[in-house]
Amino acid sequence: MDRSSGVQILGRSKAAARSIPYRAGYPSLATAEHRAQAALIAGEYHDALSGLPGLDYLPGSLRCLITQARRSHQAVALIALNIDEYRPVCEAFGRTEGNRLIKRVASILRTAAGPEAIAVFAGGTSFVVALSGLASTVAASAPAQRILAAIAQPYDVAGQELQMMACAGISSFPNDGDDYETLLRNCTAAMHEAMAEGPGAIRTHSGNVALDAKRRLRLRADLSRAIANNGLALHYQPQFDLCDGRVSGVEALARWFPSNGRAIEPRVFIPLAEQMGTIGALGAWVLQEACKGAATWQAADDSPPILCVNVSTRQIDKSMCAVIRHAIERAQFPPQRLELEITEGSLQGNLDRALACLAEWKALGVRIALDDFGTGFSSMSHLSRLPVDRLKLDKSLVYGLATNRRNAAIVRSIIALGKELDIGVIAEGVETEEQLQLLEDFGCTQVQGYLLARPVPLAAVQGLLSSRWGMRRSHARALDADTQRLEAL
Repeated sequence: MDRSSGVQILGRSKAAARSIPYRAGYPSLATAEHRAQAALIAGEYHDALSGLPGLDYLPGSLRCLITQARRSHQAVALIALNIDEYRPVCEAFGRTEGNRLIKRVASILRTAAGPEAIAVFAGGTSFVVALSGLASTVAASAPAQRILAAIAQPYDVAGQELQMMACAGISSFPNDGDDYETLLRNCTAAMHEAMAEGPGAIRTHSGNVALDAKRRLRLRADLSRAIANNGLALHYQPQFDLCDGRVSGVEALARWFPSNGRAIEPRVFIPLAEQMGTIGALGAWVLQEACKGAATWQAADDSPPILCVNVSTRQIDKSMCAVIRHAIERAQFPPQRLELEITEGSLQGNLDRALACLAEWKALGVRIALDDFGTGFSSMSHLSRLPVDRLKLDKSLVYGLATNRRNAAIVRSIIALGKELDIGVIAEGVETEEQLQLLEDFGCTQVQGYLLARPVPLAAVQGLLSSRWGMRRSHARALDADTQRLEAL
């Protein structure tokens, strides 16, 4: 008798039964006896929170799947999944809602992974899914995409509609290993690569994953030295006023050009700095250097542009106020010309704490912009409380503006909302004339993007302040007006 359940395992040892894959309720198992035995063993490893077997259940199950795959000349895959929003949900709504999120993912895996899949809860915010009977190793990509799409469906938390995102890493037998430890290590490494790319990413293990892991270690060391020794640089991207074409703002963007290789993109080294705990030092350096450089700018109409600097979520704390004050005082930079950009999602960890920090920043005289607006947690209900001066339309909304009716409706609504609340709205990521024209038709007066100007080093900023883009635009409008007058005669 098995004391944990009181159910007798007929004709087999307990160890042998552990090798039977658990697919509760799935008729594909050979016999009812096997199904009962597998369910019994899975029950030993049952996780009370998720309702799935725990990770310890997977080794025996995977050995059985690999044995079957060898006989049938098929493939087996492991998909490692990491859920992004667990901590923000816990901080914003409490651990009870965070636990509901874990249960929701477990429920999705039972459905979206397919009837032959084995899903286990790996602890924290991670799950692992084993897929068998695959025709080839690449056949795991479709189920992984289906799982992430199901997870990303909007859902309700305490009356707010949220979107949960995940990343996935895939390893497979026989290409990436023939035992549990190797396959789990490789799919986990691929998952970390996907996490570096951003929410919704999927990475398949390759022979380069181990090299990628070593590269990350080298990058961490190189980035630490670069931050400590001023080894980074700033580039600046102008923002234009559609009314007269002048440069109304300039966004400072960190760039890393290692001496021993090609440039490292911000989407790689910024998250790395956050993971290392050095984002505070990096952010302070960016702010100080940007203020020092912007203090030298001169504009032809004696109205120098606003300086925009991004602030990481982890910089929204009590210490940041002193960092801001030090930067503007050291550069003798007018605080009303400094705009600090925070992301919409950064407010969800602890809104009251964030509001207190923003109030301190505003007391210094600086401006505040809400970046990536329209894509993260919904902040519409909080706008009346937020001391923001501008909303930045996320580039994903601008990208689909001409082809996506919903995007166009959202953009129009945000522009109208900004006017009603007396909050400026700027669209970033403008890359086509069609996007620019639609934004102007919708009443957007400020834009930023590659169509107008790319980021440039400090030495080239002064030339941008007298950019001919505005002059060309004004001249073109004058020609159009003259043409229309002549046609009317």
